[in-house]
Amino acid sequence: MTAAANIALAVSALKKKKGGKEILRGVDFEIAEGEIVGLAGRNGAGKSSLMKCVTGLWDYREGEIVLFGKDRRRERAACMKELGALVEYPALFPDETLLSNLQTFASLSGGKLSRELISLLGMEEALTRKYSALSSGMKQKGCLLAVLLRAPRLLVLDEPTSMLDPESAASLRTAVRELRERTGLTVLISSHNLAELEMLCDRTLLLDGGKIVGEVALTGSPARLYRMRFATAARAEELEGLLAEKGATRSGTELTVFWTAEEFRAACMRLPLDFIDLRVGGELEYRFLGEDR
Repeated sequence: MTAAANIALAVSALKKKKGGKEILRGVDFEIAEGEIVGLAGRNGAGKSSLMKCVTGLWDYREGEIVLFGKDRRRERAACMKELGALVEYPALFPDETLLSNLQTFASLSGGKLSRELISLLGMEEALTRKYSALSSGMKQKGCLLAVLLRAPRLLVLDEPTSMLDPESAASLRTAVRELRERTGLTVLISSHNLAELEMLCDRTLLLDGGKIVGEVALTGSPARLYRMRFATAARAEELEGLLAEKGATRSGTELTVFWTAEEFRAACMRLPLDFIDLRVGGELEYRFLGEDR
C-alpha cells in the first residue's frame, strides 16, 4: 500500500472491553481501496470482536474507526451505506424462496437485484427454491447476494467458508476475486484456513491477544510448492495437462506446482481448481505458527 493510496478503512488505537476483560488492546491498521486483506489469529485472538466493531454490531471503548473518510461513531448511517458484512452465522428467511428474500432485502435497503451478480455467483437455478432447501454453499452465497444488493464499497467476511465443502468454498472465493476485479471492492476477511488467505489476499494481518502483531505481504511473494489433492486421479491428470507449462507434476490424486502467490491466484481465476485439500510451503503458515513449529 502506498502513501498516495485512498484509504477505505482506518482503525486507530481501538480498544474494547467485554465482561470486564479487554479483548481489543489498541488495534491499528489501514486498508487501501481495492485491497483484499486477511485477518489471521488463534481462537480468542479478537478477530470476530474486531469485525463486530468495524461493522457497528458492537460499540468500542476507545479509538477510532474511519470508513472512506467517515467516522464510524459520528457518521454511523453514512458508514452503513458503504459497508456489507457476513459475520458469524448469517441466514435469510427459511420458508421464503431465495428470490423473495432478495426482493425483500432490496426493498428494505434500497438496493437493486442484479442479474449479472446472480450469474456471477451461479445462483440462477436457486432463485425459485426455498432458502431452507438450499445446500450450505448456496445458502452462504445467497446471503452474500443479499449483502451485495446495495453495492457496498467495503465487504467484511468472518470465516465465510468454514461450513462449506471445497467446491462451494472455491466458488465463493472466485466470486469475491471477480467482484474486486470488476468493481474495485475492498474486502476484509478472517479465516482459520491459512491456505485460503494465501490464495485470496494481497496481505494478511496477524492478530494475537487483541493486538496486531505482524503482517505478511502476499504480493511479490517468492515461489513455493503448492500441493493440491483432487477427488479423482482423472481430475488431477486433466489439470496436469492444463498446467504443463508451469511444470506441474502428479502423483495419484495429488498435483504439485511451484508457484508464486500471484501465479496461484491467477490460476484460480483462470481454472476451476476444485481441489479438496491444499498444502502450501508458504510464508503465512511459517509466520503464523512460528519458526519453531
